[in-house]
Amino acid sequence: MFEGTKMGLLKKLFTIRGSGDAHKDGNQSVDNYSSVPYDYQFVIQTIQVYWTQYLDSLFLLRFTHNCENYFSRKDFVIPRLRMLKRAIEHVGGAYSFTDSTINVQIVIYPADIDKIIQKIESPVYDEGFIKNHCDSLDYKLSFLTAAKDKLTIIARWRHWLYPYEKRLSAEILKPFNQHCLELEEQIESTSDS
Repeated sequence: MFEGTKMGLLKKLFTIRGSGDAHKDGNQSVDNYSSVPYDYQFVIQTIQVYWTQYLDSLFLLRFTHNCENYFSRKDFVIPRLRMLKRAIEHVGGAYSFTDSTINVQIVIYPADIDKIIQKIESPVYDEGFIKNHCDSLDYKLSFLTAAKDKLTIIARWRHWLYPYEKRLSAEILKPFNQHCLELEEQIESTSDS
């Protein structure tokens, strides 16, 4: 399919060649794509795709309460951002384009991508996810009246988080566990009276 390339298309595309003059000119505006090497054209087009995927992933990372969605999206976006960084380095170290979804001129540098990756890998997003997870639990419990049903939902929310506990620090999990204990005590005290 790729005519003998074992590592696939990405290795072929992101291998920087020093002979092409398109690679030497840095951030440039290209009007006539017929004079630009095909791999360079492809990288230019994929930068915008990677950027759109990053924005979609960022929205999910910030607002989801679903454990599987959060961690799978986090696992997806970090390698994509690294590929975006590599693509930007391939086209000269900076790239600008107009994002059609928000109609803003965007200039991306590899250092910007490094900062984004560091922030996503930092505890900030995990803390936000745990807060969303707690809020969704409270929302679900607000519709239930039976104590048994509420305790079942709390157990389910804990169960959904269990496979991912090793990826979160104990400090981040502490508010969720504390919240669950308080809810259980509150439910048991109201059901006893």
